[in-house]
Amino acid sequence: MPVPHWFARLLDRHEGLYVGVASVRKAFEALLEELNLPRERETGLKLIRRSVYQIARPRIGEER
Repeated sequence: MPVPHWFARLLDRHEGLYVGVASVRKAFEALLEELNLPRERETGLKLIRRSVYQIARPRIGEER
């Protein structure tokens, strides 16, 4: 599958467990449970996804 060059470099350097596409929702649900976050409206999976995105953007060289 084609991916951006910066993402390919991250994947090549990764050492450890990959979470498969089918497992992403399950992993997010476990994270919600562990952090005791609510699951309605702007919280829950959306909150985690947006938070990770905000942390990852500067690390991959993307600006706001």
